[in-house]
Formats: sequence, structure tokens, C-alpha cells
Amino acid sequence: MGPRGEVDRERAATPADAKTVASNIARPDYAGSAVCAACHESETRAWAASPMHRMTRVPEGAEVHAPFDGTVFRFKGDSAELFTRGSSRLMRITAAATAKEAASTHLYAVTRIIGGRVREDFAGIEVADANANAVATSLHARDELVLPVSFLVASRTFRVKGYSVMVDARPGLRAGGVWNQTCILCHNTNPYLSSLYGELLGRGAPSYQGEVVDRLLPPSRRAGFEITGGAALDRALRAEVAHMGGDARAVSASAPTNAMLERALGTTRTQLEAKHLVEVGIGCESCHNGSREHAADPRVLSTFEVRTPLFRAGPAGDTATRAAWINRTCVRCHTVLF
Repeated sequence: MGPRGEVDRERAATPADAKTVASNIARPDYAGSAVCAACHESETRAWAASPMHRMTRVPEGAEVHAPFDGTVFRFKGDSAELFTRGSSRLMRITAAATAKEAASTHLYAVTRIIGGRVREDFAGIEVADANANAVATSLHARDELVLPVSFLVASRTFRVKGYSVMVDARPGLRAGGVWNQTCILCHNTNPYLSSLYGELLGRGAPSYQGEVVDRLLPPSRRAGFEITGGAALDRALRAEVAHMGGDARAVSASAPTNAMLERALGTTRTQLEAKHLVEVGIGCESCHNGSREHAADPRVLSTFEVRTPLFRAGPAGDTATRAAWINRTCVRCHTVLF
């Protein structure tokens, strides 16, 4: 069935008294994928098994393709040993001495399995040793590091992680950036508002991973972002900063909205952790936007369109069609590399 048929079918199934959610981008607008199963059981079950939803997984109970059975991967004189102790998957990185660094060995407890359709990447926290108590204690650390080994599912082989458009060729095996400051927003579910701070601030805003980058698009394709509810936006930003454990009180209540936007952006860059997400992995609302109103009353429909009293947002010119909003939903994450 073509796009016109899909639209007609959707219109035919829409109740005559249906309305659309009034707000779908702030944290109170989100309900979580589990709520969707009450009415959309088969769709939720299929989505839960999909590679996109399983983009980020905690190792415990997850399907993991990579063999954590003592396998050793070697690269440029360095090695990575993958093994299991009890319920923990661990990676021991042994790096040879270089002109700039002494030889070293670091042990990481794997906390995230990332991907799995084509390859698996890993994030973890450094631990003192492999015993259960040491691992459990270390898991309270904030920074989860991106580990330097990827597993290719089809060939069942390892490769060094980092030969990509984001990272230059690695000199050896070293843990990379902090997972919760680099990969977290695109590979998990969080309020769309948290990706818009830079766009709302405008030219000169600091960059951060997972942000919407309309300013990189041709002018004819950019969305307009115009703050319309300054006081309400300020309250939403203060709630987000507090949710991440930041100090919203450091910004005076009389300060301009931009000051609070800068605080929210900075706090997101440095303090956002998995426990602050709507859910780990890509949930229904990563694409469908916050749908708490819809979950409470199915006659109130969710939408790909940004709906909020906080600001005006929409594709440029006369391109604000349903298809355009769907495209914009995809490019939130799928333009981040380019």
C-alpha cells in the first residue's frame, strides 16, 4: 500500500472526536514503553525484540553475541581478554609501553552492550579486581567508559573500535570517551527537550552529544525554534537540572531564559546518567514523542509533530507535513555523524 493509502487508512481509523496531545517533549509528558503494551500488545512485543529497541542493553539477562569465555583479542602489541566471573562480564585491557605511556593493565566490568544487529560495542566501569564485591562497589561510579573492542556478529570476529568518522585510528587498545557523555542520548530514550537546548540558545551554543543540529541544514530545511513560554520553559529546565542532580538554584529566578538553558545544557553534558533516562534503549516514545496524555485517554492521539506551549517549532515554509515530521524524527539521531 502506498503512502496515500496509509494516510487514508489512518484517517478512517481515527475517531471523530479524537484530539492530539497538547505537550509531548518535556519529562512529564513521557510514560515509558511498558505503558503502551496495555493497548498495543503485539506492537510492543515486536518492538521489544527489535534491534533498534535493543540498541543499549544491560548485560544481565541480555542476549550477548560476543564470547566472554577467556577469548583474547590482540592489536598492535596490546590485548583485550573477555571473560566472565559469576554474573559479571569483564574486559581486561593490557597495553604495551609506548614512547609516551608506560605499560598498563586495566580491568573493566561491562555495564552496557551497545548494538547487536551488525556489531556489538561495550561500555564499562574500571574495577580493582574481578571478585563480586569489587565489581558491585565499583558500579556506583558515575563514568562508564567506551571500551576499545567491537564484536562483528556475522563473522564472529573482533576488531578495534574507533576507525570511523568520529574517531581517528587508535594507536592501541585504550578505553575511550565517557559513555554517558557521548552515546547516551541517541541510543536511549529521554525527553526530546533535552536535545534542543543548543537550538533554543541559538548561534554560539556549546555542542553536546545527541543534540538536534538544525543549524547544519540548508536554511530552507531548518526548523524554526521560537520561545513562546519563557516562564514555563524556565520551570521545565529547572526540573530537568534537578532531576540530574544539578543545582538549578545557581541561576537566579530573575535571570533570562538563556541562562537556564546554558545551565541545563552544561548539566546534561556532565551529569546525565542511565538512571536519569526515561528508559534504557530506544523506546516507543523516542520516535512517537511523549505520549502520557494518549496513554491516559486513547482518544487523545500521539503525534510525530512537536507539541508544546514552551516554544514554537516546525519545518520551514510549507513542509510541515506528517511525512516531514517523520523525517525529522529520524534525523534527530541519524545525522549526528555527518
